[in-house]
Amino acid sequence: MNIIDYNDKISEIKMDDIIFQGSDIDDYNFLEINWQLLKGCNYKCSYCFGQELLSKDFIPLEKLKLAVDKIFQIEKEYYTFTLLGGEPTYHPDFLELIKYIYSFTNKNISILVVSNASRNVEYFEKLLQCVGNNKFDMMFSVHFEYADIEHVKEIIFLFNKYKKNIRIHFMLHPNYQEKIKSYFDKIIELKKDYNFIFELIELSEPPNFNKIDSRYTKDFFEWIDNSKKIIDDIAKNSDFNLFPNSYFLDKNGNNMHIRHTLSVRNNLNVFKGFYCCAGVSLISIEPNGNYRGAVCSEFPIVGNIYDNEDINWIKLINIKKCNLDRCGCITNDRCNKYRNINNAKIYILECRKKYLNLFVLSLLNRFDEDMENINKDIKSLDSKTMVLDSKIFHVNHCIDIIINTIAWWIPFKNWRESFRGKFKVRPDQTRPDQT
Repeated sequence: MNIIDYNDKISEIKMDDIIFQGSDIDDYNFLEINWQLLKGCNYKCSYCFGQELLSKDFIPLEKLKLAVDKIFQIEKEYYTFTLLGGEPTYHPDFLELIKYIYSFTNKNISILVVSNASRNVEYFEKLLQCVGNNKFDMMFSVHFEYADIEHVKEIIFLFNKYKKNIRIHFMLHPNYQEKIKSYFDKIIELKKDYNFIFELIELSEPPNFNKIDSRYTKDFFEWIDNSKKIIDDIAKNSDFNLFPNSYFLDKNGNNMHIRHTLSVRNNLNVFKGFYCCAGVSLISIEPNGNYRGAVCSEFPIVGNIYDNEDINWIKLINIKKCNLDRCGCITNDRCNKYRNINNAKIYILECRKKYLNLFVLSLLNRFDEDMENINKDIKSLDSKTMVLDSKIFHVNHCIDIIINTIAWWIPFKNWRESFRGKFKVRPDQTRPDQT
């Protein structure tokens, strides 16, 4: 597929001409688990939807492990766990959860942690030690109401030491322009010697967070766009993408890639009336365990992943006609959106068919594995039975020796035979008969 970068000619795109928006990878073979571990955060950023305090009410580790087990029952080639909050690193079992996810060595797994990285460097060193050689990324959101440039540098140094990907996101608060510009120059200088991904993130406006903050000025937008070009010119991007590239398809057959923030700024995230397909490559888990096929309240809750029931993949893979004015979440770029309902239905039916085929194949594979394990158990049982028979024979032989030894001292033959007969022991031929 030939996808053209339209970031510099975005004015040529008309939303009325768009007939599709979605991911440019084979969605079916990929699953992103967008997992909100907790609501609470140690920061209270003025522009953030999450304003809950950290509490001691956490989902216990055993339930988190149960959720992971259920997720891996969905047959995919690749799994990306996006762990976020609140601030996910404040969950007391966060490191244990990381270890448990990676314990499934037969799965192709990557983990992305979305964090404000406010915990000390020692904590993140422990985290990276848990990660080991597995695929791992962290998205470090720098919030200028709290930011400390020295701590930002220390985190970058640490991730370079462990050769792990880190993405530095400057959250561009309109009221902190001077601080942002000062930090930008320092990070650009650091980029010459250290490997990390650097991005400038435009804030969304509450309460719906689906359009750009209205406090941005034309001058600030100009600085942002020029700064992004500087980043693009010197960036040494990671080989592993945290998000798949999304693209737009117009009615003339043009495939166009647009940076997410630019599409939001230019009102190209208006999919009202489109048919959105959820649950094919995405499952969104809320802090209480409720899950659905997109990071969108328009889709109904399918179930609770912390309950005892398996994930209902039939309901997870679904279509919903969009009634929202805008789609502001970058994660939902993964969900294919069609202007024509028939195209959406064909896509969903094909995905369900593929999953059903894989599900049946998985059941057959599990049956074969179970039968193989049963055969191994039978062979093991046969072997153990033979060992037990040998031990029983040895014990009986020892008992015979003991009884014959005792009988040896009985002076009369008929008494000896009577004594042996009580234990059904054959005579010991080493003692001459005595009468």
